Amino acid sequence: MIETPAISPEHKNFASQLITELPKVSIHEYLPTQTDDGSQVASREQLAKHIQSTVRRYHEDNVVYLELRVVVEDFCTDDFVLADAFATALDAVAAEGIQARLLVCARADGAAVSELTELAVQAQGDPNFAGMVFILGGDAAWNAVGSALSAACTKLRENYLPFAIDGAAGIDAVGAAVQLGALRLGRPLALVDDFSADITGIVPGKISSWVRDRGITAEMTPLWDLADESLGEAAVDELPDHPLPLLQQLGFRCTISAGQLHAGSCSDVMNSLTETFGYGLEEFFDLTAKTVTASFLSEPERQQLLETQILPRYEKLADAELRQPEGTNESEEAEEAGETGAVTEDGSAGQNVD
Repeated sequence: MIETPAISPEHKNFASQLITELPKVSIHEYLPTQTDDGSQVASREQLAKHIQSTVRRYHEDNVVYLELRVVVEDFCTDDFVLADAFATALDAVAAEGIQARLLVCARADGAAVSELTELAVQAQGDPNFAGMVFILGGDAAWNAVGSALSAACTKLRENYLPFAIDGAAGIDAVGAAVQLGALRLGRPLALVDDFSADITGIVPGKISSWVRDRGITAEMTPLWDLADESLGEAAVDELPDHPLPLLQQLGFRCTISAGQLHAGSCSDVMNSLTETFGYGLEEFFDLTAKTVTASFLSEPERQQLLETQILPRYEKLADAELRQPEGTNESEEAEEAGETGAVTEDGSAGQNVD
């Protein structure tokens, strides 16, 4: 378990510049379907350039680890087939200064589910590859038992390849995603629909309790969630209504991401949480550490990321009085005690003689 550094009081109320400088970890970021100028992406060169440009923007926001979701089928043409788009994305995601990995996405009701699943299994072990994501179109995606989605999830489980499921618009869809073996749930705002209240407070229901108690990650994108029609009734009208703080208070493992760059950067998300809910450095360290834990990295890679990228920056903000100075030992402490007046055998304070 990672302990939160003791943040110095002078940094309790911090400016947006400090947020920009904090190391960030994001595991729920989608590659836009178009470039910044609105151009279509429909070739190997265009897709590679688009991915590299997007990864650089996260690097500029001080994101040190990124899992980039790419819906490769959106970039395919008759001359640029699925396998080529997948291979291009896998190569292009690597960049200097940031550890970025590909999360290949497949629409649950699409024709490419089986082929993309096979490509994902073949890519297992590639240092640029993180895992897979299935995107739902609502509760209707669960109607058919033994569907292509169910078969794909079974294949991934059999090959011990991690995957997330996005777009579970209702609590039943959240439950189905969990039953299929999803380790992470993308934007599961419907969890709150499973809550009830009694004299003790808010009580999670059967499905939401399972998500919380098993440590299944709830990937949150607070700014992107605002008035997003794709979320249906779960969409959030205003940030103060977002369930993130409630889920955290109830013990859910939550992460925060921008989701899409058009919704804002990771720094924008953190600034908004500070302004709206009063989040500070302790809260952001906790969220960052939980995001590292939820990533599809191996455990040694997670530890290395925390120890080399995350902890050093936060420890610089720690209260110096609560840290043990490097090189301090008992003999030095005894010497300092002698210089300031040691206690003698009779209990009196000794005096220094010049």
